[in-house]
Amino acid sequence: MSFRLPDFSFSGLAQSLALILVLSAFFSSCRKPPESYTFPTAYQQWAVPLGEAQLGVQEVLEAIEDSSASDGQGLGVEVGDGGVLDLVWSGPLGALAADTSLYLPWWYGAEGFALDDAMALAIDALPEPISVDLTDTAAWLLEMQWGDARIDEILLASGFLEVSVTATTGENLTIDWGLPGLIAPDDTPWTWAYDAANSPVGQPQTLQLDLSGWRLLPEHDDVAGGIEHAMVLAGAIVLSNNAAWSSVAGEGVEVQMSLTNLFFDAAWGDFGSATVALDEDSLKLALFDDRFSVEALDMERAELVLHAVNGFGVPLLFDSTQAYSAVIETGATTDLNFAGSWTVPAAASPWGLPGESSVLIDESNSSLPAVIGPEPRHLVLAVRAALNPTGPPPPSSPNFITADAQLEISAAARLPLRARLHGLTFRDTLVLNADVEWPDEVDSLELRIITTNGLPFGAELQLLLLDSTGTALDSLAAEEVPLLAAAPIDAQGLPTAVAVAIVDIPFDAVRAEVLSDVTHIGLRVRARSSQSASGVHAAITETAELKVELGAKFYVHVEL
Repeated sequence: MSFRLPDFSFSGLAQSLALILVLSAFFSSCRKPPESYTFPTAYQQWAVPLGEAQLGVQEVLEAIEDSSASDGQGLGVEVGDGGVLDLVWSGPLGALAADTSLYLPWWYGAEGFALDDAMALAIDALPEPISVDLTDTAAWLLEMQWGDARIDEILLASGFLEVSVTATTGENLTIDWGLPGLIAPDDTPWTWAYDAANSPVGQPQTLQLDLSGWRLLPEHDDVAGGIEHAMVLAGAIVLSNNAAWSSVAGEGVEVQMSLTNLFFDAAWGDFGSATVALDEDSLKLALFDDRFSVEALDMERAELVLHAVNGFGVPLLFDSTQAYSAVIETGATTDLNFAGSWTVPAAASPWGLPGESSVLIDESNSSLPAVIGPEPRHLVLAVRAALNPTGPPPPSSPNFITADAQLEISAAARLPLRARLHGLTFRDTLVLNADVEWPDEVDSLELRIITTNGLPFGAELQLLLLDSTGTALDSLAAEEVPLLAAAPIDAQGLPTAVAVAIVDIPFDAVRAEVLSDVTHIGLRVRARSSQSASGVHAAITETAELKVELGAKFYVHVEL
């Protein structure tokens, strides 16, 4: 916590003193001319309040919250047991989106048939039709983030089926065929009856079909490294004699089809037991900004809660051992050793409520106290998740994924403001907005600072008077002097009273002349907690306040 001394004007104060002296002379008895009197030398003391600043802990923390929100950080302040304040940081730590987990590539299938010499003669000579099997299987390289995933059913959000059939023979030709794995919204497989009589020889007959709301049921082949998905083209070509056409070798039919622009709405299957890694993210933890340095900080308790929201229809086992904190300024890292893991249930149903679970990490199961320090740092977690930790899903309840599903990991770090603190140093430079003109009649002064402190932290102060070039002209305290007396605390570390400290800093006339060139004040405050060596963790409560009063005692040289 820091405060700023109020701005003040010595020239205005001198003018007020001069006015008081003039008025005093005007209203005094004037039985004799003033020049007939002899005025002895005397010193009068003028005590003048220069201002005060009163700051509550809640005000400071609210300002921190506002600043944090403007920076996109999730810092909050909550009141815990006994009125002790807790600092809470929260934010995302990783996510996995469904649209990056499953990719449906285009599928292309082609089949052709050409007559040889024997078949051409047979068609011309025989009345019976010739039937040729058209069934074929083509690999469909479906891409899923999990290598051993088996997708049994896909509900399409969009896509197109494009078909082209070209006959180069004028014989009677029909094709009854389709894709058994392409299912219409009415649950019927797609089929198409082609008749060459509807198209001129050599001219393609085409079809384009919108597949929104259709389903795909791919076939599967076990191959090295995972499961390969495939599409099946099934059907038969029937050729018979056309008396007006004489067949020759090389005539036939060519069939082409493709599935394009495929996007899924949902998919079902067995996603296997692979381990997937979420995108790495970090949470910024900052007890103090870069104006502070700390020699020793011992927090009574710190805890980190990791929370998972699982929109996928697959249970997960999370292992977060790959975690560390990194000091922002230096890049120094400290590993978070956490041997535990936690499971997150699957979403209840497609487009239903997600599965959720949390795990608490604290000093009882991790090295968290060593990870959270006084310097601003990032807490980084590279979260990994193992799918189906108890084995394959039952056939009656397969894994599923929807296009808008998310797997999200968030973190909340809680730090109760109970600590033993030593060597907290705050450095800052304040601009002195004062036009200092030192009057001749002022012989010297004492600057008085009075602090009323309800915080369990004491402090020493060092102030340097600086000119516009940053050169030190003088010091209000060449050595550290007591500025804040720490509030006393009980055995639980709670403040029991306020502490008052009074500091007088003398200025003679020679030193005072320097003030006319002062433009900045260099501030160095070194703080420590009450009873920091006794093992008691001092607590900051919601009602703690700090009041600073600034005044001056002027010794004015007056000729009486």
